[in-house]
Amino acid sequence: MKLRYLSTASVMAGFVIGSFSSFGCGGGGGSSSGGGGGGNGTGSRVTVSVSGARSQNVPVEIDPARSKINTPFSQDLAPGGPITLYASEGVADRQFQHWLLNGQVLSTQPTLQTTTPAGDFSLTAVYTPRACGPNGFTPNFAGELDPQDGQPNKLYWWHDFPIRVYFDETQSLVDRSVIEQIRAGFDTWHEATGVLGAYELTTDAASADITVRFTHQPEGNGVAFTDLVFFTGDNTLDKATITFIVPRISADAFTRVGAHEFGHALGLEGHSNVPADVMSIPSGLLPLTARDINTLASGYCAYYNRGRHAAPRPAAITEHRATGTAHISCPGSGITGD
Repeated sequence: MKLRYLSTASVMAGFVIGSFSSFGCGGGGGSSSGGGGGGNGTGSRVTVSVSGARSQNVPVEIDPARSKINTPFSQDLAPGGPITLYASEGVADRQFQHWLLNGQVLSTQPTLQTTTPAGDFSLTAVYTPRACGPNGFTPNFAGELDPQDGQPNKLYWWHDFPIRVYFDETQSLVDRSVIEQIRAGFDTWHEATGVLGAYELTTDAASADITVRFTHQPEGNGVAFTDLVFFTGDNTLDKATITFIVPRISADAFTRVGAHEFGHALGLEGHSNVPADVMSIPSGLLPLTARDINTLASGYCAYYNRGRHAAPRPAAITEHRATGTAHISCPGSGITGD
């Protein structure tokens, strides 16, 4: 199974328990009928729970009734009958580790087939922080080559959110409506992920994490470009600058170009080769795709694993840290208004 990234803290962890007539689906525990004897003093009672996820209340789907109950919950079963359980490979930023039967490891596979033991017992799906790397959230294009230059895509990340964004309007090259369109593009990332991409505006250029500039000077065949400054030790971002080449962007394209460039400023160095992705070249159409969202999330694995809000924004860095830079130019065939 492949994880489909969702912006909420809980993702379906589906359990399917074999077709027992004695298996109740009500919220207050199961009813019993038929040959298993469940609930008559000789049956079995299972408690299903999740450990290690951000939330312990994970929706569980039970077959064949296809009803959903939040963990933890208990149900009566017929002893000796087969049980099949399907756990999601991922719950938000956590990955499946193993099943526990009464606290002991039973299986390391998300899909579990076993037999109902006699008496009361517990089954627990254990999740651990997702392993960092290009396969952290799938599908994504983190491990692909940038179709523009044939180089591997790279991922960087901001230490914490919200980040500070400064719009340089000193040259009055665009009106307020253009800035609002660009901000709408920026907002799509936070709206899609629930946490990544949160930002606040600042009028202090010196304190900004991301500076947005406008120019009439062309660069190659690009419509915009983004420059990143990052710390080479852990690939955390220090500064980013987005530059829009105004005459090359049609009036109705600033939102999607803004979403594309903000994706770069959030840490995506490179592009997708799937035209539907916003991070393709030229930029694809909104909304963001699962590949767009998952690629960004893969770059923030360490951020997730330390706790989304566990660490405050670092104080001003006084010691020397090695930095690197990246310049990302974005061509825009079909985006210009001419």
